[in-house]
Formats: sequence, C-alpha cells, structure tokens
Amino acid sequence: MKSDLEGIESISVDGPTNVTFHLKEPDYQLPYVMAGRVGAIASPTAAAADAAKLALWPVGAGPFRIVKFVPESYAHFEKNPGYWDAANIHIDRLELSNLPESSTVIAALQSGSIDVAFRLPARKVKEAESAGLTVAVAPSLNATDLSINSNTPPFDNPQVVEAFRYAFDRQELVNTVTAGLATVTHQPFPRDYFAFAPDIETRWSYDPARAAALLREAGYEAGSLSVEIAVNPLTNEGAPEILQAQLGRIGVKAKLRVIPPGSSSWQSEVYIAKRPQLAFDGTIGRESPVQNLLACFGPAGIMNLSGPSASNGFLRAIDNVRRTPIDDPAYRSRLQDAVRAGVEQSPTNYLFSIPWIVVARSRVKNLNILPTQIRWEGVRVA
Repeated sequence: MKSDLEGIESISVDGPTNVTFHLKEPDYQLPYVMAGRVGAIASPTAAAADAAKLALWPVGAGPFRIVKFVPESYAHFEKNPGYWDAANIHIDRLELSNLPESSTVIAALQSGSIDVAFRLPARKVKEAESAGLTVAVAPSLNATDLSINSNTPPFDNPQVVEAFRYAFDRQELVNTVTAGLATVTHQPFPRDYFAFAPDIETRWSYDPARAAALLREAGYEAGSLSVEIAVNPLTNEGAPEILQAQLGRIGVKAKLRVIPPGSSSWQSEVYIAKRPQLAFDGTIGRESPVQNLLACFGPAGIMNLSGPSASNGFLRAIDNVRRTPIDDPAYRSRLQDAVRAGVEQSPTNYLFSIPWIVVARSRVKNLNILPTQIRWEGVRVA
C-alpha cells in the first residue's frame, strides 16, 4: 500500500477524531483511497507490541474482532461493540472459511452448514434458485485476466506479447464459463464503470490467424512454443482449460500448474515472488480507480506480474489524474488516458468482467453488496 500513501508528507492530530494529511502535492484520489482497505484503522498498541503478529491477528476498529484463526482454513469473528456503527451490525458471530468445491456449495447451503457463499459459479444460478436459495446478482468491479510476466521468456519479446493480444476468444469464455452473465473486457474495469475506456475494446479483436503469424515472425513455428499457466483451483471454474485450448489453436502448448488452495499460497507465489510465466487471475477493484490501476499496472502493483516494470507514460498519466479534482470536467478523460496507458504498457490480457453472484439461505436478509466488497451493516439472520 506504500504507493497509495506516497503523496503524504506528514499527519497531524488536531483532536480526538480529527487528523490532517499534509501532502507533498495535490491528490484528489486520497478520500477514495482512505475509504477502502488503506483507511482501515489498526491498533497502535498491538502494532507496537508485535507488528508481525498484527498481519495474522488483526486488531482494529472494524465491525468484528477476530477470536480464532487457522491459516488456509478458517477465521472466526465476534461483533465489536466498539465499532462506530455497532447498532447496525446484527450478526453476533461471523465464521469465514475457504470456499468449498463449487459442486458442493448448493448442498452445503441446503444442509445449513453455511449460510452465505460468494462467487457461486454462474452456470449454477438456476439450480440454486430451484433449490429455494436466494441468489443476488449485483454489479461489481471484477475483471478476470491472464497475467503475463514480461520478465520471463518468451514474453520479453514484444512480438510474442502482441501475438497473445489476438489469441483469446473472450466471448467463448463469457458464454461457456459465465453462462452469459459476464461482459467482455480488455481492461481492468467493466463496461458500465466511469473509468472504462471504450476505444481500448476495439484495439485487439480475436484473430488466431494473426496471432499465429506474429509468433512465426518471432521465430516460433506451430508447436514449438510451450508455456505454463498458474491456476488457483478455487476460482478457475474451467476457464484455464478453455484458454489452454485457445492457445492450442495458435500453435502454443500450454500446461496448467495448480497452486495449492489458500490465499497466502497464491499471494506468496504470484503476488510477492512473481514466479509464474502466466497466471489466471483477476481484480475485484478498489474504491479509487487510480488505486486499482496502480495495483494492476504500477511498479509495486500486487497484480502486475511484470513488476517492477511500468512505463513513464503510465506514471505521468496517473499523476495527472491525482492532480485533477473529481468534479473537474476533464477528470473522466484523464482517467481514461491512464487506463489506455496502463493497458498498452502491460502484456496482461484482461478477458471478462462478471458481476457478484452471492447465494444465501432464505434466513439471511438484506445482503449488502457493493461493487468492490461485501458489507455486513444491515444484514440480518432470521
């Protein structure tokens, strides 16, 4: 999160509930940034006692406090009576666990072993509704991608990167993997979001013949190039196999390598070490569009598999957006300029954007689904 806060020179405390951020230069994105995960308030006492433990056992000012945690398995929470909006939290205990196999989600809900499941496979929506479950399909900032590491061969060759721009039939993925619920995208934003740059969508259409020709020009005849795609088994829903087949159509052999389940495994291998050649991944968005662009394309971006690579043009475009008030008539066009610069500099291929699909037992009321996250204010369990 350092890049999100690099414009802050100092912070002064002006009262029990007032602080002032003193900036090195104007940054009109900061309110958006502080409204998300960056603005989460951690306990200074806990941090001073054991900063390393705080990463695994958070102590903060949120609606719940952790009471039990087993890495890669589950985390249990209880209501935090000190939360500023505690009167609007109607859940006394919240238990989070790794997503079960998609084939067992509906059965788990019917049996009562879980109350809510996120990211129900789109092709199971009708089955869930027929089972009497509540299915909410809500707008999201999700964007699925095939991340490409330009620090590894053959993607250090721009011609290979360009060939992959034309290699993927996004509409096939939308139809097959998402049952038509998703929309095609070539950028980390969905079509109905104000940062979406329409002209990016017309830059690279599906053209396997052109992709194969570019590979030949780069020295790779059909069948001579082999790549490996890192896959998270909890979120793929068959898409990597389709990408594997589509690469086969342009003469590329693709092997799938499954990263063991668990968020820290994926983070360590993909986001921190950036080891994979290719990774089937995606973004769920951020409150600040600039923050999301930096996460996807910035030098320290967690989802920039080619990091620390980032073009000067992209960074200048980001700075230009930060200096622009969000009510300025030029704000949207400058933001779209930054989107174009990010997409053009990055070898990663964005594929489709799918809405939130949340399924719950009928006793769960008032699901609070925002485009970037799930909130628990107002949610009740009858």
